[in-house]
Amino acid sequence: MQKNNGPELKRDLGLIESINIVIGILVGSGIFILPAQIFSGAQAPGLGLLAWIVAGAISIAAGLSISELAAAMPQAGGTYVYLREAYGDFWAFMQGWVSFLAYSSAITAAVAIVFTTYLGALVPLPPVLFKLAAASVVIILTLVNYFGVRFGGYIQNIFTFGKLFCIASLVIFGFVFGRAGNFLPIFPTDGGVMGSLAAGVVAALWAYDGWIYVAMMAEEIKNPQKNLPLALILGITIVSVIYAVFNAAMLNVLPMQEIIGAGEKAGTVMAGTLFGAIGGTLIGVGILISVFGTLNGVVMTAPRYYYAMARDNLFIASKVVGSVHPKYRTPHISLIISGLWSIVLILTGSFGQLLGLVVFVAWVFYLLSIGAVFVLRKKKPSLPRPYKVIGYPVTPIVAVLGGAWILVESFKGLQASFIKDPLFGGLVMLVIIAGLPVYFYLENKKKKQVES
Repeated sequence: MQKNNGPELKRDLGLIESINIVIGILVGSGIFILPAQIFSGAQAPGLGLLAWIVAGAISIAAGLSISELAAAMPQAGGTYVYLREAYGDFWAFMQGWVSFLAYSSAITAAVAIVFTTYLGALVPLPPVLFKLAAASVVIILTLVNYFGVRFGGYIQNIFTFGKLFCIASLVIFGFVFGRAGNFLPIFPTDGGVMGSLAAGVVAALWAYDGWIYVAMMAEEIKNPQKNLPLALILGITIVSVIYAVFNAAMLNVLPMQEIIGAGEKAGTVMAGTLFGAIGGTLIGVGILISVFGTLNGVVMTAPRYYYAMARDNLFIASKVVGSVHPKYRTPHISLIISGLWSIVLILTGSFGQLLGLVVFVAWVFYLLSIGAVFVLRKKKPSLPRPYKVIGYPVTPIVAVLGGAWILVESFKGLQASFIKDPLFGGLVMLVIIAGLPVYFYLENKKKKQVES
């Protein structure tokens, strides 16, 4: 890592803010709109609930493993640092390259569009303003986080507590007033348990994606050797419980086939059943609060990866992108370019196809990061490790095996998308391959600077 001679990032995030980043990013619209897809894949109420639990267990095992790296190397950029130290610059750069052009930027664009969609259901928006409204939300949150991580942390706290209140209300009313009690059968009557479970787990992991983002904030978290592992472990565990309990409450209100038939409106139908005509409005407000918190979390955290790359001279215009604002102590240029690219994806609508990569690409690099636990224990045995993964080596092995399983299953879906839409496949390959000459150019430039 290059030494920064200018202002440095400020440690303004405590444990509560860090946990809320994890919860805030994970609990977005998925909790309301994914149950239908998961129960449809699982083909049985019990197996659908199990899919949420298995996805949570895989994520917890991965979080426990990554926590060792986060505590040992509490630097901005998170997985960038772990990949760099374990495998070298190339793999660290490639994750950042794909993240910037497709992964994190596409997620930001998609979440902004989801926010505007639900906003439009409450306050009708003319078609011409729809994408502009989504872009405006990204601009607003970029500015919020530009002016200090503490300000962004406050926003995250408010909206995380707001979404948890909405979800808790639905859960409590669902168990008290629900009459469906639709928890059986546990397994599909036509067999195919593992295939059905895999379909449900792959869908559920979309809702769990993003827990690792808090590691990007390591240099802005107080006492990161302690608070960062705690934030990862507690945050993922809390979210796992929330997902399981919420879906159990939904099954107590609606029969499974009705959930599947409602599709992405399952949460709205549940609220309508419990609260009548006002239920749709309530769930709409709840989703707005939930999605806004998720969007703030992604806008806040993702740019730290590009900032870390720039400090190592592995990003375009590294000197500028790797700078810290002298007053607000934020990676302001990295925030701006991240926001601008997300806005381009919103306005052009090109993020939709890229989203097909999200779970697959995320788990490729998650697996590499989890594998770094084994690599660095051998490569750097004397590295200070304030926290060591509980249950080593079983826990990281479970995370790797679970992640590999999900990778294989999601690849099947990705392969089908490539066949169905060759242009999409070509676009994906172009994004990845284009990173190779850029990396070699930057690496060569970096070597020349060192030699001089």
